[in-house]
Amino acid sequence: MLFTGDACVNGPYNYVGDGNVGSWIRTLDATRALGARAVCPGHGPRGATDIIDDQQAYFRKVTELVESRLTKMAPEQARGEIGRLRTEVKSDPRIARYAGGDTDGGFKEHVEKVYQELTGRKLATTSEAARQAQRAHARAHGHA
Repeated sequence: MLFTGDACVNGPYNYVGDGNVGSWIRTLDATRALGARAVCPGHGPRGATDIIDDQQAYFRKVTELVESRLTKMAPEQARGEIGRLRTEVKSDPRIARYAGGDTDGGFKEHVEKVYQELTGRKLATTSEAARQAQRAHARAHGHA
């Protein structure tokens, strides 16, 4: 049994503000190598190792989309494409839960973080959205 903490979640619970998505993907490779059969994620229902696979697939998809579609755009133009990227992620039933239900589940912040990692430029969707994501994450851990 593997307790992942926030390295792996099962749903729209990722807070990436103080992380590095590229490193996160590699960390998930390392968790898989531990050979666990049951996974207790940092947030969301427990399950089998497919949770690790799905979490990693989500971050890989976001990274692929940002790299192929947004990195050559100016931040203002890229910001306008976030909804299209989310629609594409939501169309994949395996990873749709990570992009949120009726709300965006932090998806804007995920795109912003990957854009900054790949380009060195800030996308700056909205600082209020980032603060809300941080507060929601803190509440989920009982800190707010």
